Amino acid sequence: PYVSAFYFVFAILLFISQKKSTVVSHKRKDKLSLMVDTGDATLAFGELCVTAAILEYISYKTGYTSPYQLKSPEYFSEYLFCIMNFAFTAFYEETVYRFYLPSAFTELFSKIKDYKYTDSISECFTVILFALAHSYLGIPAVINAAAGCVILRSCYLKTNSIYTNTSAHFLYNLFVVFIFRQA
Repeated sequence: PYVSAFYFVFAILLFISQKKSTVVSHKRKDKLSLMVDTGDATLAFGELCVTAAILEYISYKTGYTSPYQLKSPEYFSEYLFCIMNFAFTAFYEETVYRFYLPSAFTELFSKIKDYKYTDSISECFTVILFALAHSYLGIPAVINAAAGCVILRSCYLKTNSIYTNTSAHFLYNLFVVFIFRQA
């Protein structure tokens, strides 16, 4: 139960250490920018839900069942733990897979060979790693995670903020639990 808290602390330290070394070209703190960022997070959340719904429908039509069945929380304490776990892991995953790894891979690959596709290859490696991290949930979850990685990375690139991604990712995970609770 404490693993997600450890990941959260690790992500905070990683984020702080990398943010100090990254020069941010502009700071978006005005109200209009906040509304635009909120819109981008809402759009990312919607895209995540639509992608998951399409894959769930395809899984249903093909008769695919996941090797790992999610259990919905039953008691208040389980909901509370689930919410905390989702908050911690959403921040961790967004920090590692959307903030840190793409730039780390770009830096690594550019040291090996400097060519024009370095950024694209770095993004692909990040998507593959994120998708494979969800492989225990089955093939549709891997596809969903890959699509989600692209959606959330696009959101990060638009907003230059890890918080928009974290909120969209967190809300999506809560939404999935709510849907499973109804099923």
